[in-house]
Amino acid sequence: MLQQQFPNTVAPNSPLTWWQQLKNAVSSAYSGIIDKIKSPFQGLTQYFQNDENPDSTALHKLRANQFNLIEAEDKKENPDFVNVAKSITADTKKYMQKIIDEEVKKLGKPPCKYSVITLGSMARQECGPVTDLEIGILYDKKDVASYKYFSLLSQNISDRLFLLGEHPDIGQKGLRMDEADNAPPHLRYAYRNITPEQAKSLMKEAILKRDRKLIPYEGSRPYLATADEFADYSKPEFKQDIALLRKQKEAQFKKEWDKAQKDPKNKAKLKTSAGRKEIQSEINYWLDQMYRPFTTRELGIANQAGKKLGRNMALLHGDTGIYQQFDTKRKKIFAQKDKSGLTGRQKIGKEKMVDDIKETLQKGKSVYLTGKLDKTLDVKRELYRFTEQFVTNLGFYHQCKSQNCLDIVKELKERKILSPEYANKLEDFIQFASGLRLKEQRVLGHQSNAAYLDQKEFEDDKAKLEKEIAGIQASYDYMIKLPNPVKDDVSALKRKLDELKYKHEHLLEMAPGKIISPKDMDLLKNKYLPIAQEIFKGAQAWTQGQEKLGFNQPSTTTVPVDNAVLAAKPSGLFHAFGLDKVKQLATSILPSREELILKKKKLLGLC
Repeated sequence: MLQQQFPNTVAPNSPLTWWQQLKNAVSSAYSGIIDKIKSPFQGLTQYFQNDENPDSTALHKLRANQFNLIEAEDKKENPDFVNVAKSITADTKKYMQKIIDEEVKKLGKPPCKYSVITLGSMARQECGPVTDLEIGILYDKKDVASYKYFSLLSQNISDRLFLLGEHPDIGQKGLRMDEADNAPPHLRYAYRNITPEQAKSLMKEAILKRDRKLIPYEGSRPYLATADEFADYSKPEFKQDIALLRKQKEAQFKKEWDKAQKDPKNKAKLKTSAGRKEIQSEINYWLDQMYRPFTTRELGIANQAGKKLGRNMALLHGDTGIYQQFDTKRKKIFAQKDKSGLTGRQKIGKEKMVDDIKETLQKGKSVYLTGKLDKTLDVKRELYRFTEQFVTNLGFYHQCKSQNCLDIVKELKERKILSPEYANKLEDFIQFASGLRLKEQRVLGHQSNAAYLDQKEFEDDKAKLEKEIAGIQASYDYMIKLPNPVKDDVSALKRKLDELKYKHEHLLEMAPGKIISPKDMDLLKNKYLPIAQEIFKGAQAWTQGQEKLGFNQPSTTTVPVDNAVLAAKPSGLFHAFGLDKVKQLATSILPSREELILKKKKLLGLC
C-alpha cells in the first residue's frame, strides 16, 4: 500500500511537523493567492499542539484493519466482499459521527433539532476504506440563528476533514467533505477566513480568468434546508415560488430585527445609526442565503438531490424524528401517481435507467456493450457503476426494504421478480465488482481513476503528460528570471505545475499490472464481461416493459463482437440491438462475393 502524502506522525529525519507539511502543501497549491488573504491556519491552533493529528491516527488505524479485512477475504474460496463493505461502512459512520458530535459540542447547544443525512455509497452500505462525504443538513427551525449555526457546523466539519491531508486541492483523493455540490455550502479550506466581500471578488475573478482555484465555495445551498424543503426536492419537477420567498424574507426580517433590538449584546450598537445598519446588514446577509431564489444550477442540484441521489439516503447523525419527518413527506410525494398511473417512485426508477442506457449506447465503448476491455478500465465508473445503478433503480421501483445492492437482488429473487438464474449472476457480479473496488483502494490507499491495461497507451499518456510538464516548467523558469515578472502569471504557472505533477504521480500508480491481479483479469475477461452484457440486456428489457427478468427468456449466450463492425459503427448500436446476429444469419444464407464472381464468369463463358 502506498504511503499517504501527509503521515499522522513525523518521519524520524523530517524537521517538519505534520501540520507544517500540510501548510507547505496548501501554500504551494494556492501560490500567489494565499498571501493576499488571511491565513486559513489562523483559528486552528488547537489542532497543532501535538506531533500527531489524532483524527489521522484514528483513521489510519481504522483503515489498516479494513485493508487487512479485504486481504483476508480475498484469500477465501467464496469471498463476501459485500459484507466487508458493510463492515467498512459501519466503521466509517462511527468515525464521522464522533467528529460531527465533537464539532456540535464545540459550537454549543444547537438552536433547534437537526439531522445529518448521508447519500450515495454510505446510504447503500457499500463504502470503501477511502470515501468522500456526501451529506445534507436538515434543521427544524428556519431562522437566522439556526441557519448560521448549521452553516458554521458545515464549515467546521469540512475544515477538520481537510486537516487529514486528503483533499484534491493538495493532490489527494481521500476522506473529505464533497468538494462539488453534494454537501452544505462552505468555503474551501484556503478561503475559510475570508470575508463575504472577498468571496464575491474572488468569484468574479475566477469567472474572468476561468481559474477554478479562485472559486472560494464548495457544496451548495440546497443541501442546507428544513426537512420539508428537502423533501420537496422529490417532487416531479421541483420549482420555487419566488413571490412567496420574497414575502417570507420580509416577514422574517421583521422577526429578526425585533429579536436583535431586544438582545442585550446589541445595546451599544443600537445607540448609533452605523451600529443599527451593521446589525441590519448582517441580518440581510443571512436572510439572503436562506431566501434568495435558487439559480438555474442550484435548481438542478436540488432536483438531483431529491430524485437521482434521493434514491439512496440514510440518517448519519442527529435527531431521528427530523429524519422521519423528511422521509415520511418524501415517501408521500413518491407515492403520487401521474396520468399514466405510475407512481413517482416508479417513474424515477425507470427514467434514470433509461438515461444510463441511452448514455451507454451513445458512447458505444462500454464493456456492458462490447464484452471487451479497452486500453484502460475505471473499476468504479466503468464496471461497478452501471450494475449498481440498475439494481438501485430496481430496488427503488419495487420499494425494497434495503438500499444495499446485494440485499435488493436477494429480496427481488424471493419475490419472484428476478429468476434464480438471473439473480445469481447479478449477485456474483456484484461481489466481484465490489471486490475489485476494495482491492484497488487497498493497493493505492486513496480513490483512483482508470487503471491502464495497455502498456503502449500508458507510455503514450505518460510521455504526453511529461512533455506538458516540461513545457510549463520551462515557461515558469523563464518567467521568474524576468526583471519585473507579473506575480499573478508566475503564481498561476506554479499552481498548474503542481497540479500536473500530482497527476503524474497518480498516473504512475495506475500502470499496467499494478491494480488488477492476473487472476482477477482472467476472471473478468472470461466470466464477468459476458455476465455484464446479460445485465445490460436485462436493464434494456426492464425499461422496455418487461417487469420480471430471467423467466423463460431466450438464451442470452453472448456472440463475439466483430471489431470491424464496431469500427464501422462507433456508436455500438449494431451489436447492442442484436443486429450482429442478423448479419451472421444473412452471411450464412447469401452467396459470398467470390461465389458471385465465379457465377458471373461462367455466364460469360470465361471459365
